[in-house]
Amino acid sequence: MVDGLYLARHADVITFIIRWAVTPQASAKHAVAALRESAPEGTPILAVLNQQERAKLFGYYSYSDYYVD
Repeated sequence: MVDGLYLARHADVITFIIRWAVTPQASAKHAVAALRESAPEGTPILAVLNQQERAKLFGYYSYSDYYVD
């Protein structure tokens, strides 16, 4: 996080990647607030959810989801 805060001062746009269903909401909010303080005023911060299963997001499941060993 420290490297990101330093680099935010020089960025035109910031991409903040959040690990889906793992990163606590409070931690993500704290990190975005820290980035906003470090970045120049008006710098957009884009959030990206990582490791989200697209199939389950849209309600599609594979046959292997029905079988449990």
